[in-house]
Amino acid sequence: MHWTDFPQDNSAVAVRLWLQHCLSNASAGAGANARERAQVADAIIRTIDDRSQAVLEALDRRFGESELNRMAAWLQRLSEGEPWQYVLGWTEFCGLRLQCAPGALIPRPETEELVGWSLEKLPELKDGVCRVLDVGTGTGCIALL
Repeated sequence: MHWTDFPQDNSAVAVRLWLQHCLSNASAGAGANARERAQVADAIIRTIDDRSQAVLEALDRRFGESELNRMAAWLQRLSEGEPWQYVLGWTEFCGLRLQCAPGALIPRPETEELVGWSLEKLPELKDGVCRVLDVGTGTGCIALL
């Protein structure tokens, strides 16, 4: 990208909108719908500054040229179909931020649902004892909870 392709206003609000616009023009790796594009844009921003969007807006956070260049490089990789979790080097699973690289599977949202359902059922155990075995289940992220 050229510097002229960046948003003229480098505020958190403008950068988030710019990212969403760029992601709408990218390939499927960036997300197929507006909600997914917003989530990926938020993840990109959180990689630079982990504070909430509301805090960034309240502080009138401005992103510098080097930060925008990093975002543009990530957008390029996303446009080539690379998953955002590999591009940014992390993903979230049940509220945990996990390091993520191409050598490991990306935890699926369905796995989070399974964990949530399982945790809801645990109090129903009569003896209060529960053992969970997480073998051959991909990333092993279930065992972290």
